[in-house]
Amino acid sequence: MKTQLKKWLIGANKTVRDTLAQFEKNKKGILFVVDKEGRLLGSVTDGDIRRAILQGKSVRLSVRIVANPNPYSLRKKYQPLDTSTLQFLNDNNIMYVPIIDENRRIIDILSLHGQIPQKIQTNGQSKNNRVLVTGGAGYIGSVLVRLLLQRNYRVRVFDSLLYGDSSIRDLYGKKKFEHYIGDTRNIVSIREAMENIDTVVHLGEIVGDPACSLDREYTVSVNYGGTQNVLFTAKNMGIKRFIYTSSCSVYGFGEKKFHEESIPHPLSLYARTKLECERLILSDTIKNFYPTVLRLGTVFGWSFRPRFDLVANFFCLSAVNKKKIILQSGKQWRPFIHVQDVARAIIKTIETPISTLDREIFNVGVDSLNVQLNELGHIISQEFDGIPIETESTNDDKRSYQVDFSKIKKKLNFHSTITLKEGIQDLKSHLEKGEAKDILPFSSNLQVLLKEEKE
Repeated sequence: MKTQLKKWLIGANKTVRDTLAQFEKNKKGILFVVDKEGRLLGSVTDGDIRRAILQGKSVRLSVRIVANPNPYSLRKKYQPLDTSTLQFLNDNNIMYVPIIDENRRIIDILSLHGQIPQKIQTNGQSKNNRVLVTGGAGYIGSVLVRLLLQRNYRVRVFDSLLYGDSSIRDLYGKKKFEHYIGDTRNIVSIREAMENIDTVVHLGEIVGDPACSLDREYTVSVNYGGTQNVLFTAKNMGIKRFIYTSSCSVYGFGEKKFHEESIPHPLSLYARTKLECERLILSDTIKNFYPTVLRLGTVFGWSFRPRFDLVANFFCLSAVNKKKIILQSGKQWRPFIHVQDVARAIIKTIETPISTLDREIFNVGVDSLNVQLNELGHIISQEFDGIPIETESTNDDKRSYQVDFSKIKKKLNFHSTITLKEGIQDLKSHLEKGEAKDILPFSSNLQVLLKEEKE
């Protein structure tokens, strides 16, 4: 047997644990299961293994239990693949095909990279139809992933599952969905996850001022160090489109509306790491690499991984549990945007011609949702049958900023679709149905990190 062929094969007598070790040598995300004579018995992907582990299956099980027993293969004297066959292989994400002899022994592996015409690869979609979403199991990511799948993209999630996998569990096994468990600080894992990817959307960071302040060293290692790894790997693997989600919190405090050219005044570690990552990404001058920075407004609304440490969501939870809303001052300005609209803005960025996005920054939101927190409190109070609002004299949160969103409206034709009132009504409906009960322990980034720290 050819030495170079061995890395593609795993014996039928091997376990899931053995297969994981073989993937480290293979680096292609797929292995072919063979008997002692080298005859093809099945195929197994790293996604198959990860799903099996997440389902609680033992790593001591035979690899044949999780393998596909009927992989696509070609006979030794195969004809050039026609368009319909290439379309079938592309639709089923088959990029490596074993070539077998008359006895089903594998004699070579055919790589289809470069053989599938671009018009087939895109399947009538954008030319960037293989998307990696870091942090794809999170608050924004779990919404984005579903919208991408609805639009016929192939989606690969890279997530450490710090907050669990309940937000994406129903997607396991879907044809165009893959999930890699990993940490952005591990550059080997990142490299594996970026194989055959067209676009990277980087969401995978520690988010929120309280969560970031808990362990400053950890925050910097994930938010800056992890982003550095993701950026470096994307460039070196020839991925052209890179979308980084920053935050309007980089503006900090100001009386006038902030636009993309305004001087930032970050007031927290979270905001400072966002700004430093922006500078790292946009300062690079490498050719054929087109990064875009999206500064998100203050996100709100129901998600598949709900967060109740966000101000509008927290007020709604307080209205249900405590029958009141407590404001600190209430005079602070925030530029709100619904999580569904954030996902739409990211997709809009993916589908916009790349030349118009090169090293651009866009504030993501809509001018009409620049709202003071006391106004937010009154809107929520009205939706929750006029519950009382209490105002404290202390104000630990010094951030206050209004943001100009004319650039994203003009250049990307982006308009938000969900108002504050509509988003709050939807949140209220989910809360009153009790849908947050089982997930509340995982709905605050700070509380999850505190729990991790204690353990």
